[in-house]
Amino acid sequence: MTVCFPLTGTHIWLGKKKRSFGSGLWNGFGGRQKLGETIRETAKRESHEEAGIMLIRMKRVAVIRFVFRQTRIACEVHYHLSTQWRGVPVETEEMFPAIFEIDDIPYGTMWPADKLYLPVVLSGGLWVGTCIYSDPVKRRLIRLDLSETKRLPY
Repeated sequence: MTVCFPLTGTHIWLGKKKRSFGSGLWNGFGGRQKLGETIRETAKRESHEEAGIMLIRMKRVAVIRFVFRQTRIACEVHYHLSTQWRGVPVETEEMFPAIFEIDDIPYGTMWPADKLYLPVVLSGGLWVGTCIYSDPVKRRLIRLDLSETKRLPY
């Protein structure tokens, strides 16, 4: 899976998920990798499908494995920051986009771990980690381990 955060100066674009997993929460733009796609291609496709933008410049900055204990669901998410794209984020069937000051990100209406990892990821460097939640419905954060690395896996 991928998540991309488009950045403009001191601002970040987020999308409020309208349906499915994480609905009602603010997040970056992204989703599942299709068969035969690279992670980079997935980030580009999902950003276009969810926000109507075409990514031009982006950097993969983190890989975090998410585990939901009660359901035994696990997924690996590749995070990207984008500083250049074509178009203006628009509302789609999946997401409602909005721009926020980086110092005023709405962490209260995001996944609980976001307020812990996102400031770190935005500060620079490359990061790997594991995040454990109780389950995808209650969203109780059990643990987040994050480490800086010189190189991201694959």
